[in-house]
Amino acid sequence: MADRNRSDEEIIVTFNGKDHTLEEWTKKQAAVRKQDKTPLNWRKVFADQVPVTRRDQREAAAGFSANRNFKGRRPGWFSAPPLIKFFGVPFVAAVIVGLAIGFTVLIMLSSHDKKIRNPSVATAGQVAGETPGKKVKADAPQLDLTVHAVQANTFSTAEGANEQAQTLKNLGVPAAVVRDGQRYDVFIALAGSESGRKKLVAKYESLKPFGKTWAVRFPAAGLSEATARYLETGRILLLDLIRLSADKALDQKVDQKALADVQTTLNGWAAAANVKMADNLKEDLTSFKGAIESAYSHIENREDQDAGQQSLLDAVRLYQTIALALEK
Repeated sequence: MADRNRSDEEIIVTFNGKDHTLEEWTKKQAAVRKQDKTPLNWRKVFADQVPVTRRDQREAAAGFSANRNFKGRRPGWFSAPPLIKFFGVPFVAAVIVGLAIGFTVLIMLSSHDKKIRNPSVATAGQVAGETPGKKVKADAPQLDLTVHAVQANTFSTAEGANEQAQTLKNLGVPAAVVRDGQRYDVFIALAGSESGRKKLVAKYESLKPFGKTWAVRFPAAGLSEATARYLETGRILLLDLIRLSADKALDQKVDQKALADVQTTLNGWAAAANVKMADNLKEDLTSFKGAIESAYSHIENREDQDAGQQSLLDAVRLYQTIALALEK
């Protein structure tokens, strides 16, 4: 009993290596409770106990915030607003579909355009390096003519041109006068190509000639079908013979097969008398055919030194005369 009534001072409490009497310890704890009435923040305490992962350490080192969205990405200025997300995909899809439709329509139109441009439609003046002229139907006669000529001179009057042409003929040089707009040109040779024309210019170098591409354009109307076919045959023969004549004039080998083809065409060429045409042109048609036949004879005869250039120059002049008469 005496032990139980013993003073509390005899009970010693040891804390952090220091001894306290029970009475002293009790008073100190009571004082602490009176001073600190702040409730315990369990969340903070719990957070302090959560271990730090390696990912958190990496992000902290990189400067990332701990506040991340559900995919682990930090929300920022680049996050798309809900409105863009809602309309963005349909808009992109509409653009892609529109482009596909546009390309499809473009391809269809291109294909249709090619069908309209019928490849069978011929352009007048495409034989022997001729320049393109007006477009005609594939089965329509092609009458426009373009030739590579060697020109000696040009005059403002027909009289001056004819006088020089006759002087050249007296010297043994082929010559003919043709119209070129408001002027009159004196041609002395014809070639089937530009290279052949340059060689002929060199051949007549003493006359100081120059090369020229010259054309005859026929009017679209004013000819019967028979007359047009007759002139078309003459035009084809004229171009073929010009090529062969230039070869012979330049002392080159003449293509005998091409010459035989010309003969076949000549044999099937209708007589000028059978062509219905005005009387003032009948004579020119007859003379035109005669000049073509004469050129063939000179080229075909291997012993004949005349290359048929004079006859072909006359044929070209007559062909232009017929075209000019039809324009009136």
